[in-house]
Amino acid sequence: MNTETVNPIDLIVGDTIVLSTGLKTVGKETVKSGYFGTLVDGERLKTVERVLFPKWFNGAVVGYHSQI
Repeated sequence: MNTETVNPIDLIVGDTIVLSTGLKTVGKETVKSGYFGTLVDGERLKTVERVLFPKWFNGAVVGYHSQI
């Protein structure tokens, strides 16, 4: 599984992230910004691992992207 490290503010709805509890798809209520920083699913995190999925063309992987 390929991942990239991103700031939680850069997440968009539909991204898949790796949390301590497992994989989670980002929804509208998953990421919240406020006075105390950015909360991801109730946890205060500085960086998040975003899962990258392979893109296929003619039977070969041509790249990895965060959303299919």
